[in-house]
Amino acid sequence: MGEKIKTLMIYDKSEPSEELRKVLKRLGMEIRHVRNCGEASRLFKEANSAELVFTDTTLPDGTWEDVLRMAQQAGFFLPVIVVSRIADIDLYLKTLESGAFDFVIPPFLSIDMANVTGAAMYEKLATRDFRSARVA
Repeated sequence: MGEKIKTLMIYDKSEPSEELRKVLKRLGMEIRHVRNCGEASRLFKEANSAELVFTDTTLPDGTWEDVLRMAQQAGFFLPVIVVSRIADIDLYLKTLESGAFDFVIPPFLSIDMANVTGAAMYEKLATRDFRSARVA
């Protein structure tokens, strides 16, 4: 079995994050949890602290936009998946147009989360390979 995907969840509330955490754990992911942008910022500065990020739309000290900005400044491709409690087409479009990898809402089915995380990791690997090829 391969290494577990290092997943960062940024949430200060238990719902729907607990449901999502259970699904990601069943998919074999290694999960770290922080409650705000400040804690996430410190982790983004650590090498190999996360390969994939799930964030709530609002946090005590910021929003998904702040998380996305920090992830984009990390110096490597870090897919950010925004998690909303409700379907909101305008927010969905805004997150994707801003560079978020995906936007998900409950219920979190294992097959759906496997597809989302698999696609994110595929793009992460393809991006790394592309950048390595350009440097060579």
